[in-house]
Formats: sequence, C-alpha cells, structure tokens
Amino acid sequence: MFQEWQNSKRELVLMDVADTHWIKTCTEGYVTEVVFHADGALNEYRLFDRFETQGTWFLADGILHVEIIKGENRYSFGVVGSVDVNIHSAVEHKNDELHSYLKLAQIKPN
Repeated sequence: MFQEWQNSKRELVLMDVADTHWIKTCTEGYVTEVVFHADGALNEYRLFDRFETQGTWFLADGILHVEIIKGENRYSFGVVGSVDVNIHSAVEHKNDELHSYLKLAQIKPN
C-alpha cells in the first residue's frame, strides 16, 4: 500500500513553483490563492475578500516547504507532488501542532 502511494507522487521542481499561482484548500473548508514568487516569498489571499497574508517557501528533496504567518500564528507544511494531476497534498501544522490536511492545485496562467 505504501509503495502504491509512493508511486503516485513526484518531486516538485523550481519550474513548478517559482512565479506561479496555486489554489489551496483545507479540511476546514477554507480556500485561498497562493502566489509563489521566484525570490522565495509568497502572498496568500482569501479567495473572495482578498485578505492578504505573507510567507516564504523553498524546495528541498522535491518537497515544497511553506511557512505563512497570520497574526501570532505560524502555519507550516510540506507539499508532496502528484504524478497524475497537478493537485498536490500536504499536512499543515499550526504553531508546531498538527492542524489540517491540504490540497493545492496549480493554476494555469492566462
């Protein structure tokens, strides 16, 4: 079973992330747009009212590592790429405690 899961995953590379837009959803139902800038910075926007937060990202061993600061809270997660579609998975931690399961989908530019 683990081998099947592992075979459905792929390493993410710089071209997947730098200067791209993604939609992020979580088990709580929140939906945001995340803009990954080439310099390792990111902006996250709630999808409907465009409330903005900021964070950072980097790639290591094919995993996209993200940290977002919202007020006094720090959210961190590592995104594992999917082989079949550009809908990827992550487990999010809030202030170092398990918080949510995420799905992130890359958006095709205009």
